[in-house]
Formats: sequence, structure tokens, C-alpha cells
Amino acid sequence: MTEHFAQTPQAGRTLGSALIIAGTTIGAGMLAMPLTSAGMGFGLTTLALLSMWALSAYTALQFAEVYRHHSPHEGLASLAGHYFGPAGKWAVTVILLLFMYAISAAYVSGGGSLLSGLMPLGSAGGSVLYALLVAAAVLLGTRSVDGLTRVLFVLKLAVFGLILAVVLPRTAPQLLLTAPQQTALYFSALPVFFTAFGFHAVMPSVTEYLGGKQRELRRAILWGTGLPLAVYLLWQLAIHGLIPQAELLRVGDLEQLSAAVGQATGSAALSQGVRAFSGLALTTSVLGVGLALLHSLRDVLGARLPARGSWLWLGLLTFVPPTVLATLYPQGFVALLGYAGLLAVLYTVLLPGLLVLRAHRQRPTEARLPGGPLAVWLSLAAGVAIILIPLLTQAGLLPKVQG
Repeated sequence: MTEHFAQTPQAGRTLGSALIIAGTTIGAGMLAMPLTSAGMGFGLTTLALLSMWALSAYTALQFAEVYRHHSPHEGLASLAGHYFGPAGKWAVTVILLLFMYAISAAYVSGGGSLLSGLMPLGSAGGSVLYALLVAAAVLLGTRSVDGLTRVLFVLKLAVFGLILAVVLPRTAPQLLLTAPQQTALYFSALPVFFTAFGFHAVMPSVTEYLGGKQRELRRAILWGTGLPLAVYLLWQLAIHGLIPQAELLRVGDLEQLSAAVGQATGSAALSQGVRAFSGLALTTSVLGVGLALLHSLRDVLGARLPARGSWLWLGLLTFVPPTVLATLYPQGFVALLGYAGLLAVLYTVLLPGLLVLRAHRQRPTEARLPGGPLAVWLSLAAGVAIILIPLLTQAGLLPKVQG
């Protein structure tokens, strides 16, 4: 299937790419993020979000830097093959496919649960129908995902705006000055917050959509990550300014948080807004991940695909495995997301850093990435730290966070 990019103005493709990035980033778990930061206070929470946004945006710019030397039609596995040989290519392939299948199954499971709550389908029937609807949009191509994401993203922001309109007027500024229980909670929360900025699987799709144009790619990255940062900060401000820290620490899940917010605001309709936002956030995320998975499979399989019906085969390989997993494991939303977290750090931080170091070694006079090699090495160190933090928490060397 050929995408006719020339039919869409460049500025429109840049905006669409930014919304694909933002839509993939802002997932249904965003509303529960204040649970992770319950004992941190708003100041430390803000610092953690800014830190992880900077790392996420910088590592995406590293991918863009590597793409300066390669065709925008190449996927991440092909880039790894260029610099690390067949072993590197297949290692990245396995990590990417495991991650995207796991997170796609989690999203299909979550979307199926939402549909089964609206129609008498059962969890399995809801998952199958949800996967078919998403597959139809993704198989129409990046322009289709772009258009649908724009509509859903506007609706998502509208619902979020209504939620904030109810919550923000009732916030107490003095609650935002509450000191953290432990400063070390900052480090404990970093893996969770970093996962909330995960979108890098769509970088090959966005790069291809923009024709590899570096200036537009960088704009899409900064706009597409800046919007989720603003949304996250507003939501954290609303919750930390509404619910006292001691009470927030007793909240265990999103349903309890929704009930606590409803009680504090006196709005009975708030829970319906939370459900609507969750459904919209889930769908924009799964559209981006589905598009990324399809393009990754195309990159890996290449000439192995049948000459006729290749797009249909790609669609089946993209959506059948996660749908089967979602129907066999309908309660696996949280478990699958947790499994995907470690894999996300491997390809989101370590892979782009290693790729850009190798690319700069081959072309030392052409590097354009801010910060030079030192910044790249610092990002790699941050990735290793994010992987180690859960181990340090389990060993009791760092405090545990909720969520």
C-alpha cells in the first residue's frame, strides 16, 4: 500500500505527526499518575515529570539524528542492523515485537472491557470487535491514523478540559506546598513517569510520514511531547491541590481516586468523564502502537511477504496475536503493561544512544545533536538507572511508590 504524502501539506503532516506522538503518549493510565506521586508533593512531582520529559524528548531527537543518514522507510531493526550487524538487528527485532505485542494486547484488553460495558458482547467479543475497528483504521495507512487521531485527540482534550473545569476551581494552593514524605521518592517514581512518556515505537512511522525532513521531525517531537507534559502537570496540580497528601496516600486505584475527587468536588458526573477520557486515551494510544507494529513487521519481513495481499498479511500479523492474547488473558491489562515497561527502556533510551554514538563515530564532523557525546552518555546512564531503580526498590534501598 502506498501512502500519498504529497496530498497533505507539510505543515499539516507535522501537526498530524505531533498529535500521533501525543496521542500515543497520553494513555489511559495518566489519570492514576497522582497515586504514584502521592507521597512526593507537587514540587518533587513537577521535577520528576520535567526530568523524564527531557529524557524522552532527547532520546527521540537521537533517533531523528540517526535518520539523517538513512532512508525514512527504514525501521529501527534495520538501523540496528546497519551499526551492529545481524545480531543487533535481531535483538532489536525481538525486543520491539515483544514490547509492541504486549502493549497492544494490553490496550485491546482494556478497549474490549470498555466495549463490553456498553454492549452485551462479553470480554472476548469486546476485544475482538475493538481490535477489528482499530485494524481497519491502521490498515488504511498513516494518513487515516492521522485524521482519526486528530478527531479523538480533540475530544480527549475537551473531556479533560471539562474535568479540569470541575476540579481546578476547588484546589487549595497551600496543599501544593506540602513537603514530600521522603526525597528519595523522586528516584522511585522515575520509571513510572518515564513510561508515561513512551512513544518511541512510532518514530519510524512518523519519520516516514514526514519524508525524513529533520526540521519538521524535530518540531513534531517537541510539540508532541510538550503537550503531554502540560496535560500531566495540570492533572497533578489539580489532584495535589484538591486532596490532602494524607488522604491521597490512602487511595489505592483509579476508581477510588475518582470517588475521592467526586466527593471533594460534589460532582456525580465526574466518574463518567473519567471513563470517557480513559476510552479516548486508550484508543489514541493503540492506534499509534498498531501503526508502529505494522511498520516494524514490514521492516523485518520485507521481501518475505507475498507479492499479493502483503498489506492483508501484515494486518493479520499485527492484530491477531495481541487479540488472541487479550481474549485468553482478559484481566491482563496491568500485568502486560508492567511487562512492557522494561522492554520500553531498552529500545527507548539504550538503543538510540548506542545508535547515535556509532553514527557519530562513522561521521564525526556531521553531528548536530545538542550536548555532544557527553549528553548521549548521560542519557545512557539515565536509562541504566531507570532499569536498576525497581531492583533497588525491591531490595529496600529506595522507598516504594503507589501505582
